[in-house]
Parts: sequence; C-alpha cells; structure tokens
Amino acid sequence: MKNNHNKTLSLLGLWLASGALYAAAPLPEGAQFQIIGLIQNFRLDPTLCPGAPALQGARMKVNGIDIVIPCNTIITMPGSYLTPEDIFRSPSLGTTVLPQSGLALEDTPPPLGSFEASVDGNIVVGQHRAGLVSISQQALNNGVGYITEINRATGMMRVGSSQTLDAVNDARVRLNDPAGRFGIQTSAADPMFPTDERFTSDDGNPTVHAETGYPMCVPRPTPPAVDPLCPRSNRSTNTSLTTFVMGPALPGFPAAAPCPACNPRVTGPLVVGDYINYSGTLAKANDAAGTVYISAHTLAAAVGIYTQPGQRPVYVSQEGSLIGTGGTPLTDPSTNTNITQEISPRDIKVEGFTTDPSQPVDIFALAIHPCTGAEAEVLVGTARPGPVPFGRFRFDVKRAQSLVPIPLVREFRIKARQGTVTTDNGLEAGQYTAPVGEYIFPENHVFGDPLIPFNFQDLPFLVNGSGPLCTSVNQDAAGACIGPRVSQLRPWPGAASIVPVPPINCP
Repeated sequence: MKNNHNKTLSLLGLWLASGALYAAAPLPEGAQFQIIGLIQNFRLDPTLCPGAPALQGARMKVNGIDIVIPCNTIITMPGSYLTPEDIFRSPSLGTTVLPQSGLALEDTPPPLGSFEASVDGNIVVGQHRAGLVSISQQALNNGVGYITEINRATGMMRVGSSQTLDAVNDARVRLNDPAGRFGIQTSAADPMFPTDERFTSDDGNPTVHAETGYPMCVPRPTPPAVDPLCPRSNRSTNTSLTTFVMGPALPGFPAAAPCPACNPRVTGPLVVGDYINYSGTLAKANDAAGTVYISAHTLAAAVGIYTQPGQRPVYVSQEGSLIGTGGTPLTDPSTNTNITQEISPRDIKVEGFTTDPSQPVDIFALAIHPCTGAEAEVLVGTARPGPVPFGRFRFDVKRAQSLVPIPLVREFRIKARQGTVTTDNGLEAGQYTAPVGEYIFPENHVFGDPLIPFNFQDLPFLVNGSGPLCTSVNQDAAGACIGPRVSQLRPWPGAASIVPVPPINCP
C-alpha cells in the first residue's frame, strides 16, 4: 500500500460545519459526518461484539466527539493496515495488548506529538459510527530541505535550509524501515532509536523514492565501504547531475544523460545535497539529550531517475487517487419525495509516475474475495505518461463512460506493461498498490433538506468483509493470512432498515 495517503478537508466538510446548523431532521438512515482532528481518547470496547477479540471494536474521541469504531474495522495507517487491537499492541506489534494505545492526548504519559484521525461515518440512533478510519501523526505533516549529513552507522540524516551543515538548527530524519528495504533495518528493540512499527514505511512499495518513483535508500555501514543494495555507483559520477537514465544514453530521451554503471535492480542512494520532502512521526532517541527526530515513513527526493525503455525492471508509483461512490436516491419520509442529491461525475481518478515514460501503465481495482481474501485484478483503464513532467500519468474517467464496470474497492494497483520482477532489495518492481485516497460520497443538493447518509452499503469490503485477517501478527512464517475472517462492520454505520446482509455464506 501507499500510505503515504494524504487527505484534505473538503468543501463537503466545510459545508457540514455550517449547513448542519440549518438542516432539517435527519433521515432514518442517519446523517453523514466527516471528522478530522486530534485523538483525545482511544479505548478498545469488547462489548461491541463479544467473542471476537482480534477484530473487536473501539471508541475514539476526536474533536470532542465520541465515535464508535465498529468491529471488523481495518484502519489505514501511513504504510500499513491495522485493526484497533493491533494499534493497542506494543509499538513492536508484539502479541501483548496494552491498556493504552499511546496515541491519545489523555494517555499517561501523553504521546510526544499529537496523532490525528480522519473518520467518515454516519450518526445512527444517537451514535457517531465510523465507516472509514485512517490514523497518522498529521495527514498533511511533512518537512522539506537539503540533506546536509548522512550518518551511515545510525542511518540518521540531517536536513536543513542550505547545503551546508548547521549542527544546531538542521532537522534529524531517520527512516522507519523494519524490513530494511531502504537502509538500516530499524527495530522497536533498538537501544538508541526504538521504532514504532505501527508507522512504518511500506515494505511492498517504494515509499522512499525519487520523483519518478525510482526507489531510494540511505547507505548502510557494510564492510568494505560499499553497500551492495545501495551503492554510490547507482548515481551519476557527476555529483551535480540529478536527472539521468540507468544504463546507456538514449538519443531523443529527455533524460538523456547516461549512467552506464547503474544497476536498476537495486535502489539509488541519497547523497548530501539532495533536496527531499519527508513525512513521519516525532520520536525521541535514548541518548543523554533525549534528541527528538523524525521517524520517517515517506520520503521523496528531487531526483529524476529513469530506466531503459521497454525493459525490466521499471518502477511506477501512485501520487493520489479518488473514486465516486454513486448512491441510490433517498426519500424524505416526512414529504414522501426524493431528496435531490449531488453525485460527483469524477468516478475514478488515479495519478502517478513511471520511470519508463515510453510505455503505458494499466490501472486495476483490487476486488477481494470476502471468504478467501484472494485478490482479483479488475482492469479499469490504461494511461499513457505525458511529456510534462516527463513520466507523469493521469487516468480520469466517468463511470458512465467507462468501457468496463468500475467496482468500489479499498485499493488500486498500477502495473507497467513490461511486467513485474522482484528486485535485490525485495521490492516488486513494475507495480504499486495503494489505498484509495478519497471516496466521493453523495451530498445534499438543497440546503435544508434532511441530511443524507454516506452510502457505505455500496462498498463491498465493508458489507461482505475481506477474508482472513492479514495484519502483521496474523501471518504465518511464509506470510500466509491466518487471522479470523474480516466480515461486515458491526454495529453497521447506517440504519437498521438498510443493514446489508452478506450474500456469501463462507465455510
């Protein structure tokens, strides 16, 4: 997944903040809400669905509102998916469930930095019930600057406003990378820099990358002084050259500068002088000074690295995505008339980059079998990268104009035409899988009409579930999913009259 999944307060949210003051009584199905704010209180609630601890629900107070997090909720984190119970495990995602998450302002002690939740839901029978939940330190949290120092022994980078080290003012940034895909393998057991593995980089997709999507890395301290998975030879010998192609020169290719010694099967090293954009969580080192640094799950370097046309490996990335949910017209029971709704014509949009702009990329919706969890790639369209900027692709289509049905899914997958290959760093080059960045729900067209609910009943992964639980503590040694089956949200975030019944009776 992308995780690096940013979400802004929409006009819909602003309208709800003001229009609700004048709205009529809500429909029996409930009134929609979108809340984005700091987590004040967070606690597991085993009474919501007794007998299902791994998928138990919770309660969360955000901006003063107590929200029910239904059982079977899968929460989107920056680089992974977790259940509420997973979040209450120790930061190492061990087996012990703790009494506090460590993310709420009311926890003792409170977190070093506040954490933010984004919740879409409906108000049902006097309860705010969540349908979709994501957690980050801040969805729009990021820092930028030039790398002024890289400590290969610790993986710590210094980032400042110039290319000269300022030992006092430069930020400290260290990757949160338990799988060691992009540098030193971090750990919650590290005596100096303990890592909160709930907020890691994505170990399946290059969330540490160049602007083109090529995976980047922080060199590790390997003897001799060459890191075979992050070699200095994977950057041009011209230290000022930040746009080049892996391999021989390509006449007419905008990134024509060659890098003959570069190996596209391994990551490209970050170097002093690179301008980077990073996101992560505040962390504190176990040193005498209690040094505060950024434990980064996402990093983008202002470097343009391209691969040879038509060859593998090729790298792709997602920059953002959204999908419209449609929605069935609803009737106002007080007047027995349909409520006018505004449904976005932007049914699906996906943007991203590829290191091989000569080839198209295919966009798939990932449909998950509710019993087995098996993935089905549903091709919804193809996009050709454009010339400005070189390598960016955009896919934007209305559902009514689509040649194929577009299912409502949790994730999109982008795939290069050349196919995929596993790199030496363990990344699946040629594809990128990430959560849908934003769902466009129907909204009222006329101020004063009864507030319509979000149509969660149209999202199959909330209605039918998504197969065996597959978060970190629910996998065997081979990576197979062995957790209990994730089924329909309970209590359902809608009225009893429209609680959908899963059509599949799983063994």
